[in-house]
Amino acid sequence: MTMTPEPLVDQSVSVVICTRDRPELVRRAIGAVLTQEHPFPIEIVLVFDHSDPDETLASDDDMRRVRVTTNDRQPGLAGARNSGIAATKNSWVAFCDDDDEWLPGKLTAQFARSLRWLAPVWPRRVHQLR
Repeated sequence: MTMTPEPLVDQSVSVVICTRDRPELVRRAIGAVLTQEHPFPIEIVLVFDHSDPDETLASDDDMRRVRVTTNDRQPGLAGARNSGIAATKNSWVAFCDDDDEWLPGKLTAQFARSLRWLAPVWPRRVHQLR
């Protein structure tokens, strides 16, 4: 009997973007994540690091949601990322710096590589790796 892999694991991803007082840069970073060619839902968790959050950046789109939160931990990137991780809703998490603009195929390429790595463990359920 040949084992065939289960359907692809859930490829919904949460992207944590941390920012502090860089509104123009963070808008470009958000735009680059929102335009990913990734065919699965993407949730952006936008973390304002001890600065006033801009709630106008939030979006409830089911495929490309943007949630705004604040860093309630240690000030700085590490604390902001930890606050972002705590707020995510998906199993997969990616980080995008607020001054970064991802190319449109970034997430698709990263998932392709990750899923090749996971292929040998298909007989086990992927959630058991967590």
